[in-house]
Amino acid sequence: MPGADRAPDVPYIITGIQTHRIQFLKSPLSYHKKENLTSSEKSLHLAALMLYWGEGAKGGNRVDFANSNPDMNKIFISLLRMIYQITEEKLRIQLYCHTNQDIGDLVKFWSELLEVPTNQFTKPYVRRDFDVIKSQKMPYGLVHIRYSDSRLLAQIKSEIDIISNEIMLGWRSGNRS
Repeated sequence: MPGADRAPDVPYIITGIQTHRIQFLKSPLSYHKKENLTSSEKSLHLAALMLYWGEGAKGGNRVDFANSNPDMNKIFISLLRMIYQITEEKLRIQLYCHTNQDIGDLVKFWSELLEVPTNQFTKPYVRRDFDVIKSQKMPYGLVHIRYSDSRLLAQIKSEIDIISNEIMLGWRSGNRS
């Protein structure tokens, strides 16, 4: 307990950082995790968590999934909407593309596919030096699906740890079926 080693007549002083942290922890969540998932929702949850394990940012204070594959991005954004029931207004998309690609067309493509209004797209990152052969590998560019909530990031990372530990425990016990 903070201040437990102080003299009884000395008041415990809470710093500004501690006050901010307490207010943050008391504030309502910006998402609501759905309970009692259907079989289909359980599959979505598992698949999207595994995608995040491989393609998501593990550090920082926000959820940040980056990928160029339209299907993978659609799966991940479905996790945010259907399972975590996020606040849509906090969702941001950043496009990463090359100079030989049409930014307007790419933003329109991702906006329609992900059902995110274009005003929730941040300034695109346009790579100026590129190999024409490599640029063909990302015909739609790449997008970062971002959601600024450190508690959701912690929840996702915790759920990934639980799943990976269950898998590893099964392997260690010889149950690999």
